[in-house]
Amino acid sequence: LGRAQQLLVTQKLITYGEFLEEGSDQIDEMVRYQQPDQFRAEVVAEDLLRIYVTAGGEALLVMGGQTVSETESLYERYKELFLYPSRPDLMARLMELDINVWLSSMGHLDGRPAYVVGACYPDRDRSQLWIAKDTFRPARLISVVNSDPDAPEALEVRFQNWQQFGKMWYPLVMEFYRNEQLVREIRVEHIEVNPIFEEEFFNNRQLREAYPPIIALTPDDPAPVDVDEVEETINQFKKIYE
Repeated sequence: LGRAQQLLVTQKLITYGEFLEEGSDQIDEMVRYQQPDQFRAEVVAEDLLRIYVTAGGEALLVMGGQTVSETESLYERYKELFLYPSRPDLMARLMELDINVWLSSMGHLDGRPAYVVGACYPDRDRSQLWIAKDTFRPARLISVVNSDPDAPEALEVRFQNWQQFGKMWYPLVMEFYRNEQLVREIRVEHIEVNPIFEEEFFNNRQLREAYPPIIALTPDDPAPVDVDEVEETINQFKKIYE
């Protein structure tokens, strides 16, 4: 994908209802990558704040001015393909995501051949990464979150419209499918290669201090915030983030 220690991406996040004819919602999002493992996705809009950070194997989600989760987001897994500068590091991370990098096969996506890493084509019940045979760029990432063979559940990301920025490549469109139904899209508007980031952008400890958990954890902590107000803000994001 090329060499870039940092990336700043401005994008539109578009989410769809259960059926596409219900219409869509879209919101502006700013994403920062810093190799080898630091990522920040941020939405700042009127009455809305959402910050998601992963760094050093830890995740943190801020919504409504409070820390609401320390669990990795399934919808942000697309970032992994752009964070690791070496193949061994990427392989190790893919294996953490239950992709068997020692298993591969050949498949076809929209009539074009692709390498399938992590499954024997056409098996879709395993987490897997597809690489386009002609360009050797990612085409599809499938994360299986329910391994029950009778009711498998998967999130699929399709990477489209790759463009070159300096010496690196990045997809301008990413489509997200939940159980084969389109649920959201990312449409990139601008990319800046190797900008300078402040260290606190990826400092989870400072974020926890600035945005404490919804419920006070000890008697010495400040009084709990208005939980109803926070929940109302979270509900505003319900269609956009899980």
